[in-house]
Amino acid sequence: MLENYAKTEEAKIEELIKAVADSGAKVIVSGGAVGEMALYFCERYKLMVLKISSKFKLRRFCRTTGAVAIPNLDDLGFVDSVSVEEIGGVRVLSNIHHCVKNEEGGNSVCTVVLRGSTDSILDDLERAVDDGVNTYKSMCRDSRIVPGAAATEIELARKLKEFSFKETGLDQYAIAKFAESFEMAPKTLAENAGLNAMEIISLLYAEHSTGNTKVGIDLEEGICKDVSTLNIWDLHITKFFALKYAADAACTSRDKLHTEKLNFQSDGGHWLPLLVRSQELFDLCDGQPLLASGGSSGVISIWNLEKRRVQSVIREAHDNSIISLHFFANEPVLMSSSADNSIK
Repeated sequence: MLENYAKTEEAKIEELIKAVADSGAKVIVSGGAVGEMALYFCERYKLMVLKISSKFKLRRFCRTTGAVAIPNLDDLGFVDSVSVEEIGGVRVLSNIHHCVKNEEGGNSVCTVVLRGSTDSILDDLERAVDDGVNTYKSMCRDSRIVPGAAATEIELARKLKEFSFKETGLDQYAIAKFAESFEMAPKTLAENAGLNAMEIISLLYAEHSTGNTKVGIDLEEGICKDVSTLNIWDLHITKFFALKYAADAACTSRDKLHTEKLNFQSDGGHWLPLLVRSQELFDLCDGQPLLASGGSSGVISIWNLEKRRVQSVIREAHDNSIISLHFFANEPVLMSSSADNSIK
């Protein structure tokens, strides 16, 4: 009985392999292990078997050949040749994209082989290739360009400083500091090139104030020059998103809740330090700097930090000690939680 089962299994595997061979396929790509019996029949029917365990590499293989990663004989891919090659003393087989060629229809995926004497050089080369490919990819989406070599950053800093002079109140200082942050680009370029950063930044401001908005840093000569004549450009989309995320991070840091640890003693016992009001609550409370604190007896007190006294007390807010307090943004609402698992 066991012998009959083995023969049935062998016949079934042969039937499957024969169906693949009859479909015209010459190469079988598997994402998992291939049994010895299956390999035997693949050898009999002159089928090449490759194993690609990485899903990422398997997707690239399917993209190259036009195949579909499902067991369906109607969706076969095509390549001109599949071979095992030796590159740098290493037989390339596990990275299947190295030995698959499709010359006639063109390749949608290609492999760049880098050679270097040390690992650090290879890492630098890999980053350079990666940056170049991503730049070309971004240009396909948005081909707009802006002057490079810190010319764009200095012009933005100059415009923002001019805008800050038109503002009144404390906002002008925040805008001026934000404009000053753009000076990090020319400062970093100058310091890496061994130049005097402060002198370079002053020269850039002087040139841009006269209307030469394309003047940047020529690192080879160590002077400020019109970078359009040097064909030094940056992608507009890269600058846009860098500025967008930097501005979002600055706004988030400005608007986040500032916590200050203070200890208060009241008639209700020892009070735990919890939370200083946010900027939103400051606006909603007529400019009063407030702090909410909860005690072990379940009482919540609202302190006026400017007058340094209790402004209001919420007694019996909870039956147990207060664990946390939280002001909702843009709402005059305070949420509290207690050790008795209650939220109010």
